[in-house]
Amino acid sequence: MSSWSRIRTPKHIHWAVDILIKLHEDRPNTQQFLDFLIKMWETIQPVRSVIEQQQCLSVEQLLRDSQETIEQYNALSRKGEYSMKFLILLAKLLMIQEKTNLEAAYMFKKLLTALRYNENIFSVISIASHNRR
Repeated sequence: MSSWSRIRTPKHIHWAVDILIKLHEDRPNTQQFLDFLIKMWETIQPVRSVIEQQQCLSVEQLLRDSQETIEQYNALSRKGEYSMKFLILLAKLLMIQEKTNLEAAYMFKKLLTALRYNENIFSVISIASHNRR
């Protein structure tokens, strides 16, 4: 397989740049959306069993749990690249993953906070592209 066709894992930088675009286009609604994500971060719990994993990773359940929020922020889907449905589901899955891997993890929330409170673009990019390798 050549290097240009290699499958890459999604990076925080991709959705963070999309949020930056949404902030540029509609700051009040995007900040409200970031407030929602920060609150979600506070309530997300790590997955501790196979049963919990099956429940919280069910696509149907994820969509059902997120439908109202998707509709509330749907206008932001017309700004940037990603739909709100994608961003909400991605955020929830990344939060679950991060907290399951290390309950005291903070990188995702740190990035949300940097985006929400208008840290300079260089700080946001630095946080989003952090790699512990």
